[in-house]
Amino acid sequence: MIGSGWVPAALALVALSASCSDPPSDQSTEPATQSPPALAEPLIPSAATTPHGRRPTSGRGTVTLGFAGDLHFEYHLAALLRHPATALRSIAPALRRPDLMMVNLETAITGRGNPEPKDYHFRTSSRALQVLDAAGVDVVSLANNHAVDYGAVGLRDTLAAVRQSPIEVVGIGKDAAVAFRPAEFSVDGTRIAVLAATTRPDRTALA
Repeated sequence: MIGSGWVPAALALVALSASCSDPPSDQSTEPATQSPPALAEPLIPSAATTPHGRRPTSGRGTVTLGFAGDLHFEYHLAALLRHPATALRSIAPALRRPDLMMVNLETAITGRGNPEPKDYHFRTSSRALQVLDAAGVDVVSLANNHAVDYGAVGLRDTLAAVRQSPIEVVGIGKDAAVAFRPAEFSVDGTRIAVLAATTRPDRTALA
């Protein structure tokens, strides 16, 4: 149960499907984990948005948070991008059930760039964000080891897609202040701040 007021929250993602990571041997070549930069600004309440597609909870006193991942649109899943409005209609009711729904999008959003020296590479188009928006997702995390799979060029494209995104995206940005900036929501008077970070060292993220 979450009472009314301001609720800043660092949220862990639950891996449900389509998960993939580099083999343990690859980690031996990665730089040591670095402490994340301090936030440039405190989490001060500001204008919060209401999660889309939700009915008012009428002061019932609880807020339900939903998490899903890891998600990408590679291989046979790329066909889902053809019809963003209906691509995930079979699971949309489940995605809309929580008051606030967050997913981990494990991919770069680009059609350019060269693959980084790693075993698995994922990328998609900005239509992926439209698919998630239509299905009822409220906020997307890109704080993972695949968001920069296609180097600096791919990262620039990803950041451009984020700026035009129909839904909130956290965990990535042009600098640390933007990457650690939370998305803010208001659910029936309860204010919620959602941010994302990864504990997995990744040479692309540290470049």
